[in-house]
Amino acid sequence: MNYFTPELLDAGNAADPDVADAAFAAWERAEAEYEARLKELWPRLPTAVRHYLEEIRLHDAEVIGKGASGDGRAFGLVLRPEGGGTVHLRYLLASRPTGRRWADGTASLFWQYDEIDVLPGSDVPVFVHRILFTGGAELHLPFYDFACEVYLDAAAVVDEVVS
Repeated sequence: MNYFTPELLDAGNAADPDVADAAFAAWERAEAEYEARLKELWPRLPTAVRHYLEEIRLHDAEVIGKGASGDGRAFGLVLRPEGGGTVHLRYLLASRPTGRRWADGTASLFWQYDEIDVLPGSDVPVFVHRILFTGGAELHLPFYDFACEVYLDAAAVVDEVVS
């Protein structure tokens, strides 16, 4: 995470009010810096990414599914937002995902914050979605293409995958 780091989030929850106040001010600066970066990137972002950024809110969504294709070129996340329904995020990967404290264990993961950026040094745009989950777990997904689908109930995801 470049803006919304686990350390900054932890500092915002500090018992010491001076530490929490400093973290809140730093968080506001991080939000302003990230918004400026998104404004700069906006014309380069794929339509699906712009739609995701404008319309989808995943804070506190539970991760109910995750996985990669057999050849490792695609990755998906299935989430249950607080308001109900299901969100399915799919990535055509540019390279292998990386993370910090990311494990494929059985512990529940909840979405905290995310950032989208463009990686430097490529003729073809490579984007990265950095996601911060509960417990400080991070997932970084470098991708070429992205899709976001919203379903009213989880059964719709199963129906789409099966058919």
